[in-house]
Amino acid sequence: MKCLLNLDEKRVFKEWFFDNAKWNKIYDFFEFCFLKIQDSKRESFTTELNSCLEKGNSGYRMNNGRVSQIIDEHEIEAIKESFNIGDTECGEKNI
Repeated sequence: MKCLLNLDEKRVFKEWFFDNAKWNKIYDFFEFCFLKIQDSKRESFTTELNSCLEKGNSGYRMNNGRVSQIIDEHEIEAIKESFNIGDTECGEKNI
């Protein structure tokens, strides 16, 4: 994929992202990126991002375009399940 930023813009972005941005703003940025990419690329974006988050020992993962805090693999599966459930009473599932 071709990058749309020139070298100076990349440097400024990298500096902000890695040196100055608060952790929650970085996760907000990931959610923003998810919304801006083509639907056909969202699954691979999520997979790659989650792989990076896991390698970095982050306590967060992306699912359906939202970055959420996780505790363990069982919780990840429960979160994924809750997004895949149709309308339930009050729109919630008891986990």
